[in-house]
Amino acid sequence: MTRTFAVPILSIVLAGVPALAGEPAPAAAETAKPASPWPGQWLAEVFGAEGTDALRSRGIVILQGRPGAYRLQKVAWKPLESLVRSTKNVQQFFESFQRLKAGQGLAPAGPLPFLALGDLPPEGLMTAPLHALLEAMAAYHSAWTALLPPADESPAAAARPAPAGPDLFETSWGKAFAGRTRADVVSDPAASADDFFFSSLAGVRADRQAADRFAAHMKGRTQTDVAARLAEDARAGTLSPGLRADLTRYLEDQRRLHALARIRRQVAELEKKTSLAKDLRALETVAAVLRGRPGLLAELEGVVQAAPPAAAAPELASAGLHLAKPIRLGQNELGDSVVLSGAYWVDGLPEKQSVEIEETTYRETPAGLRDVETRTVKRGNGGPYTFARRLVLNDSTPFTFHSVVSAPTGNPVADAAAVPVAKDFELALLKLAAADAQALACAFPEAAAAYAKLEESLAEAAREKPQYRELLAAAVKRREAAGRDAAVLSRLETAAQASRDDAAPEACRYDLKRTEAALSLARALPPGCDRVLADLRRQRAFIARRLTDQQAFHAAVRQAAAHRRSCRFGPAAEELARGLAVLEADPEARCGASVEAAERASSELRSVRADELWAAAFAADLAAAQAETSAGPRLAKLSAIIARIGSMDDPSCFSAPLAQAEKLAKAAGEDLVMPDAMAGALGTDEGSSAVVSDVAAQRRKLMAQAEVLQTKQEAEQAPTSTAPQAPAKKAAAPEKAAASEAKAPPAEKKPAAAPSRKAAKPKPKKAKTPAKTEASR
Repeated sequence: MTRTFAVPILSIVLAGVPALAGEPAPAAAETAKPASPWPGQWLAEVFGAEGTDALRSRGIVILQGRPGAYRLQKVAWKPLESLVRSTKNVQQFFESFQRLKAGQGLAPAGPLPFLALGDLPPEGLMTAPLHALLEAMAAYHSAWTALLPPADESPAAAARPAPAGPDLFETSWGKAFAGRTRADVVSDPAASADDFFFSSLAGVRADRQAADRFAAHMKGRTQTDVAARLAEDARAGTLSPGLRADLTRYLEDQRRLHALARIRRQVAELEKKTSLAKDLRALETVAAVLRGRPGLLAELEGVVQAAPPAAAAPELASAGLHLAKPIRLGQNELGDSVVLSGAYWVDGLPEKQSVEIEETTYRETPAGLRDVETRTVKRGNGGPYTFARRLVLNDSTPFTFHSVVSAPTGNPVADAAAVPVAKDFELALLKLAAADAQALACAFPEAAAAYAKLEESLAEAAREKPQYRELLAAAVKRREAAGRDAAVLSRLETAAQASRDDAAPEACRYDLKRTEAALSLARALPPGCDRVLADLRRQRAFIARRLTDQQAFHAAVRQAAAHRRSCRFGPAAEELARGLAVLEADPEARCGASVEAAERASSELRSVRADELWAAAFAADLAAAQAETSAGPRLAKLSAIIARIGSMDDPSCFSAPLAQAEKLAKAAGEDLVMPDAMAGALGTDEGSSAVVSDVAAQRRKLMAQAEVLQTKQEAEQAPTSTAPQAPAKKAAAPEKAAASEAKAPPAEKKPAAAPSRKAAKPKPKKAKTPAKTEASR
């Protein structure tokens, strides 16, 4: 359908805008009487200053003149009709943007109703910042609705605030995890579930907060209690299929929460650093006018048809537009500059008077009117008056170049020239893109060959045009890069194969160097060519865990040895138990030198536990000996302690109880000897001397019996292995012997020597000589 005007006078008004007669007609509607008879001024009054400026600046209309006296010269009907059909979508778009800024949901579950705005060209009112906002809102809506429970996908759910709060990837462990796996942006985090489990939920690096957050999220999200299964898998050092599924869902939810926060920040930055707010306001202003007047296009058509005739003077005459012929390669191509020039004459003005002339040039495209430029000059009668434009061709689509020259009164003159554009350079760009596709598919030898072939085809054109020279330089550079990438890929395959031995439990190397080297090679390749990157990362996590567990075990053994040297049996036992528990939770780390070290640690743990028990037993026995009121039983208990400590392989940690026992034993031995006062009270006759001698003999006999019993007890308690045995129950015989010994009267005046650590038989002092006895008489 074509737009035609039957009013004869309109041919005069629209002489400068012949394109109006060839545009598609808008839908018929009720025509209202315009406020102004002039189309340009009527348009300005209907849309207002802000709306009119938006239509002009975004290539919808061409207006000449000043506010209050606008002259409509061109209307881009197709973009304007598309905007009329999108008015409701624009309103929803604007309202959803306000909800996003408030941190709310945009709409119920399902596609956003205003996504059709993406079909509008970015050169028009739907500008590039608005297209970026539309894509961000689509991503926001997708993430937000995916976090809603299935029963909550109602219209009312969109009014509630979006899920907020810190997500996994804002924590320290989450940032480190995202840095390794990019799980904060990868759509399917299933491949990263194992990495997160072994790095944050299991092993020696497990983080309690990470486990609690995981369990709390799944409890609130799916009413599933994963704490028990998580603890079980962490102890076993394996990730069960059920927990892997839960962990994958958790990572997906955390990625969505992170995306919501990230999109809100990005939109805030977009609004701050671009013309987003101004563009959105202009779009909504024009759309609001179109919504309020559904038949506006038909009204505009009626105003144009009923426009008053132009004045007779000044009279303009055009010499037409001239397109300069291309010099290089005989054609205009993408990247070239084209020069268009025109000329016109002015007649009908009074002598020596001039008039203000506006020279407007622009390029017409299906998306609207582009590269509009207006020059205002003073002209008098005569000519030719010339103008020229130089345009850089930014696409390979042929177009029509227009010029409109008009004065405030009189007839306008309009001309058009078709500008053909060859597609040779565009085809060369497509060949470069095809070679790039092969490089991105990791077919580096094929890509290098395609680049080389392109270089041959560009050689002649590169001598003529700069864009071909730049393209040729790009092809050479990318061919060289493809050759390097091919070499890196070959080295990567070799390094990846060699690094697998480092993860084999049979080899028990657990060395990260070759895996890290392979990862470095994989990261040097273009994105998409690192298909072994995920396997290498899992391999690195596997090796790192085994290496970390082995290091933790050996560190615990060293710390236990330090504690034992300091005679701290409890902490030493705890460190040994902790180190052995690490190997028990990760059986694959128990290999190589760790096997023998684990056996030694187990034996050492038994020894430390025995020493710990002996320390407690000695403390208890010393307390019991001190509690004895009789010297005989006290001496018997102390003698057992001294003998037990003396029989140990390394009694250095028991020097304190040994010294205390020896001190107490010496005191007990002194208590068994008759005091000097009692010896002086005895008679000096020979009968008394005989009694004293008999008592001393009995005492020596009792002491000999006690020594025999003590030796027998030590033989029974002697250890049968290198590890000391736990304390055994004490025999009653030594106590009875000591009690009999205590009942015997003292035979010497001087105290007996304290028992040694080997319970040596005491040597009693000789009785006083008869000569000394006579002297004392």
